[in-house]
Amino acid sequence: MPKQPFKIEQDEHTHQLQLDAHQHIFFSTIVYDSYVFGASRMELKSFVKNPFVLVTGIANAKPLTDYLEGLGADFEHLAFADHHFFTASDCKKMLSKQRPILTTEKDYVRLNPMIKEVFFIPISIRFLSDEDRFKSIIANQFGD
Repeated sequence: MPKQPFKIEQDEHTHQLQLDAHQHIFFSTIVYDSYVFGASRMELKSFVKNPFVLVTGIANAKPLTDYLEGLGADFEHLAFADHHFFTASDCKKMLSKQRPILTTEKDYVRLNPMIKEVFFIPISIRFLSDEDRFKSIIANQFGD
């Protein structure tokens, strides 16, 4: 049976890194929560039924925008630089759209003091494989 395309990419990355015997590599992916949070909690699939403004101040928003587009979401993306310090002018621009605002959990922490009606989508990380091996290595290295 041929290797899956992603497994081939993993093998290529592993080979390129030329790991020493004591080094390990693990692959993971982002998992988006099925709820958005803010002043209230709402199912993501309900939230995306209406147009909204997506505000990001992260290095690479493409996985998030791709995910939301895959859900059929209608949104305007206001992209800022990673670790952007939001100003009153930025907030005014966001609010002028007169639509719900969705952001990342990281940006929510910075926006929420200025804009109370903002939602965020939490993320978690999932191992693509070898999670038990990862946990075992950590436990052996640092204890339970």
